[in-house]
Amino acid sequence: MRNFFFTLFLVFAGVVCAVQEEPPRISVETLDQKGLASLVVQTDVSNAVIYINNLYVGTAPLTLSNLKPNTYLVTIKKQGYRERSISLTLSANTKTTVYMNLIPATGYLSIISDQSIVLIANGKTYNGNFIELPEGKYTCQARAFGFEDEYFDTEIIYNRTTYKIVKFIPAEFRAEDFSASNTAFNPRNAGLYGHSTISFSVTTYGYAHVDILDKNGNSILTYDTPIFTTWEQNIKWNGKDKNNSIVPDGTYTIIITFFDTSKAHEEQTLYIFKQEVNINSSLVFYPEFHSGYVPGSVFAPAIIPPRNTSLKTSTGFSYTSVGNYEDFGMLDFIVKASLSHPSIGRFELGASAATDPELLKAKLGLLLPLVVLKPVYFGFSCSSTIQSETAGGTSINAGLPITIGSREFSVTVTPGATITFLSSPLLNGYTELSLQYSTYNLSASLSGRLITSNLLLQDFTIALPAQIAFDFAFIPEESFIELGFWTGLIIKDSFIDVTAGFIITIDLINGY
Repeated sequence: MRNFFFTLFLVFAGVVCAVQEEPPRISVETLDQKGLASLVVQTDVSNAVIYINNLYVGTAPLTLSNLKPNTYLVTIKKQGYRERSISLTLSANTKTTVYMNLIPATGYLSIISDQSIVLIANGKTYNGNFIELPEGKYTCQARAFGFEDEYFDTEIIYNRTTYKIVKFIPAEFRAEDFSASNTAFNPRNAGLYGHSTISFSVTTYGYAHVDILDKNGNSILTYDTPIFTTWEQNIKWNGKDKNNSIVPDGTYTIIITFFDTSKAHEEQTLYIFKQEVNINSSLVFYPEFHSGYVPGSVFAPAIIPPRNTSLKTSTGFSYTSVGNYEDFGMLDFIVKASLSHPSIGRFELGASAATDPELLKAKLGLLLPLVVLKPVYFGFSCSSTIQSETAGGTSINAGLPITIGSREFSVTVTPGATITFLSSPLLNGYTELSLQYSTYNLSASLSGRLITSNLLLQDFTIALPAQIAFDFAFIPEESFIELGFWTGLIIKDSFIDVTAGFIITIDLINGY
């Protein structure tokens, strides 16, 4: 484990050093070359051009053999990078390797203007009127709020300053590039699932008057935005009226009228935008756990059919202690994809990579609702972990989950069996139990698992390890992502291991 963090440190140090010109690294080894010498030239930039005594000899990395013992001038060049040179004396029967890193050759662009500008040069954005850029030719767009954009071409030369005079013309007021997200939503949902956002851009100073009308044309909320001071703007509605009460389900119209304040007097513009929005309380997005083999608690996930179709991706990490705590333990990096649909339940495919390559795992799981007799739900669960025998062997789990309750609060029990494929296969029964509580903002669960002895070789008894886990998930404000945490205990014969994890999930269908 220490080696792992040391490797991370070296990678970080390499990234930092990559922007600085390092001293040349030279190594020499003795080889029988019949009195001649050889030279290896390396750099960190692909297709860099190599010159020996000012003569082109190829591109890096390059190996030259059968060289006469002598002193040679080695030069590395590439457009856009600073040139590096070194004089090397090659002795007979030696192989000399030289490494020199290249750093960008930069110059400066000074824009002379009365305005503080934003510059877009070859697609990259820079702030300010004095900018350092890699040498080369650029197509530039200079922007200053309240003025029309100016376009020009320029060339940056290494270690020199290029001057450009930019005269801006005051902009006429325009509102454009309108887009709307979440045009159907439930105001009770957390994060951005409970808002509708209208995004647009403006060219100069002004403000918007917002009026929200119900289906009968009655105004339920009206207000003026602050004065615009930058291009990109958005207006959000959280589904509430002027009394801060959630409005009834139905269709509402957001009307945005724009006013220009850039001139000596305020005036209404011709720009008016309308957007219909549907308030729908049946669109419910509770935070989901993603710590187990399917979306749900670590053990005994609820078999209640999902309300909405979702396609999610998750990434995170988990930690598990090992035995006597003298070693750091095991750190796993996790990536998952899950699909949920009311008719098929929940399916998930995932993988985890530990710091030890032999502990690589692939996981898949299915949670299929079969019978719904509210508030009782019956179904089938199946999961598999594919891994080496060193990591514990490939296993298949099959269970019959029974859930009592609702999406807000439920109890689930899952009896099942596990087959583990080792040199001597194992067959264990198991029982999982979970308690789950969910609201629009957060979800929490407590779950556990008991297993039996190996039923192929032993009589039925309760065996170890026993496991218990606590899950917690929530959706942050102004976000479509879900954040999940879990921790648990693995109770073994002579010690107790601790496990914990963190995961970030994005809904690719509903997160928009």
